[in-house]
Amino acid sequence: MKRILLFISFISLSLDIFGQSKFDSLVKDTIILENREMIIEIPYISTVYKEKDSYEEGWFIYYPFIDTSLLFIHYGALVKRPFYREFQFYELKEKIERDSIISYQGFCNNNYFREDYYKQYGISIVCKNIPENYISLFNFIMDNFQVYIKK
Repeated sequence: MKRILLFISFISLSLDIFGQSKFDSLVKDTIILENREMIIEIPYISTVYKEKDSYEEGWFIYYPFIDTSLLFIHYGALVKRPFYREFQFYELKEKIERDSIISYQGFCNNNYFREDYYKQYGISIVCKNIPENYISLFNFIMDNFQVYIKK
């Protein structure tokens, strides 16, 4: 019985260590849209599985993570904002309005979500299904998202 418990502990510790290392290696991803340039620091593994979904009035860029966590960027029309209202069982904890950014933060099914809407550019960046131990990572990613006007 001790051997089984020791083996299970070893496996879960290994998954924590190796899973975390994939999150530690952040890379910069640049998205160019007409006269805008967006820069996001994101885990390398998410850039590998990045997907872009275009529609007539805009696009979504999805950055999936190892678990069910998801970060996406949206630009365009014909969607209901804020996005978090479409999440099932959401609980809004905080709404922060800064100069040109509105940020919504809360919990959905016991997982964290955050949505930042850049009013000036019409761009939303949303993370959802974030486990408690990764909240600081996603807040770092969201806080360091940058939008520039190209000249």
